[in-house]
Amino acid sequence: MAFHGAPGHASLSASERRNLPDQVSAETRYRDVLVRYALATSIAAPDGEPTLRSHEGD
Repeated sequence: MAFHGAPGHASLSASERRNLPDQVSAETRYRDVLVRYALATSIAAPDGEPTLRSHEGD
């Protein structure tokens, strides 16, 4: 995944795979598998700009 433009950004991702080989093969049936993928990203404020923050309970 790629992000372009301004302002900048901060992102991270993680995945979990169970019962799958590192390299899967085409036309092969895999059973009882699990794939989880999480992606989080945020837009970074330009230097010197204040950031908006959310506060729980407000």
